[in-house]
Amino acid sequence: MPDHLGVSDVFVLSSLSEGLPMSVLEAMGAGLPLVLTRVGGMPELVTDGENGRLVPAGDPAALAGAIDELARDVSLRRAYGAASRRRVEETFALRRFQDDHVQLYDRLLGGRPPRAVPT
Repeated sequence: MPDHLGVSDVFVLSSLSEGLPMSVLEAMGAGLPLVLTRVGGMPELVTDGENGRLVPAGDPAALAGAIDELARDVSLRRAYGAASRRRVEETFALRRFQDDHVQLYDRLLGGRPPRAVPT
């Protein structure tokens, strides 16, 4: 995928239903601006007008308009792409994910070590 993303100008995902797709995180890591439908976890990944565009699912005119806007404006693509990369590095990096989970478990356990589970 990195080779394909590296030669792309925009990442588009026009799903009717989604969770939190890894493909979008990969596109963000590649510094691509995003055009996504407003379904599932997509609004957690894109702040409309900051690192891409969110459009209503099932609205081909809105999807085409967002793609056209980015196709015509290289500086907007660059700005959204840089914001995408920053967002994925700050929020979704593996090390951050691991650290956040360790802190969560520590809070839940109140600083106590986990109990051994009988086998």
